[in-house]
Amino acid sequence: MIYKRIIFLLLLIPFFSFSQQRVSGKIIYKYRIVKEVFNSDKKSENIKSVFKGFSENLENSKEKISFELIFNQNESYYKMIKKLESDHDKGLNFAILITGGKEELYTSIKDTIRRKRITAFGETFLIDNNFKNSWKLTQESKKIGKYTCYKAILEKKFTDSYNKEKKMLIEAWYTPEIPVNFGPKGYGNLPGLILELDQGGILYYAQQIELNKGKNIVINPPKNGKIISEEEFSNMFRKIDKKKRNKKY
Repeated sequence: MIYKRIIFLLLLIPFFSFSQQRVSGKIIYKYRIVKEVFNSDKKSENIKSVFKGFSENLENSKEKISFELIFNQNESYYKMIKKLESDHDKGLNFAILITGGKEELYTSIKDTIRRKRITAFGETFLIDNNFKNSWKLTQESKKIGKYTCYKAILEKKFTDSYNKEKKMLIEAWYTPEIPVNFGPKGYGNLPGLILELDQGGILYYAQQIELNKGKNIVINPPKNGKIISEEEFSNMFRKIDKKKRNKKY
């Protein structure tokens, strides 16, 4: 056991030594469904039918949706690559919403902030929160392309639209061979770039990797929006969702 830990630490040495060098680049992420996203257990047949439609929308849209992460040593910007065809495709628009395509995410290690830019309820909001995530690092490894990656697990707590507290386990595979602290959907704070991220059965994976060693990319934080806390935005969303449910019943 001690031997395995020593080997694991030795494998992380390239991250700490190479991280002093400048590295920037662009990653294109895609997604695929790896397990049931919408839990239909103990649901009515009508709800099961609706959930099945949701799942089909996600599956049918996966080839049409791509995300771009640009980064330098200290900052990153993550957003969906816009497609004009989504404007009139309800199934595609649903998949964009579920996979986070309506959001743009800026991360700054130096300022330890993550800023989300999102348009909702007829307004554009800028939502700031702390960049740090409390990951559990493991010694489990695998190859993704030519890169050796390690598994990390994050337990994320959230409050659903019914005001109930829930937990979600997020699984990331990161590589110290690309020594930056970023990944898809604003996740990071790991000793290497995240190449795969499993969030609720949707697996985001790096399809294309472009690295520029020794160069720098200028990244600007998003502007032009109403600054609001994550808690305020969540409360606003829950209130509107509750009104919609009350109208149905």
